[in-house]
Amino acid sequence: MKASKKVLWLYLARCVIIFVLLLSAAGFASAFLPFSFLFVLFGVFAAFFVSVLYLFWRFKSFGICFDKESVAFTRGVFFRKQTRVKYRNISSLVTLKTPIMILLNLCSVSIRTQGGKFLIFPLDTRTLEAFLSEVNNFREGKM
Repeated sequence: MKASKKVLWLYLARCVIIFVLLLSAAGFASAFLPFSFLFVLFGVFAAFFVSVLYLFWRFKSFGICFDKESVAFTRGVFFRKQTRVKYRNISSLVTLKTPIMILLNLCSVSIRTQGGKFLIFPLDTRTLEAFLSEVNNFREGKM
């Protein structure tokens, strides 16, 4: 599934936070250095560049696909890694929400298996409900 516009807004909010932190660090450092105007200007451009790169990489580096027997999710910026977890191996599902995610109707899901823990983030509520219904249908069919 493709990431929704809400996910984009979540990453945009994170970029704003990164931008403000980098900008405040540049402003603080400029108080102690000569040519402070140039340093602040460079800090603004660097913070904007880092924020846009973060937004692009995080938004384009995640995908999820689930079927009747397993869930597969892809992640990674430089190296793509696809992980497939079979429903029969899932021991627990934990839903995580931050305040910004609650406002945007998003959540993260932590899948715990005997082999480890996997974090799928962020999902909109429709995708989460579809995923949980697939897991429940699998468990009801097998038990």
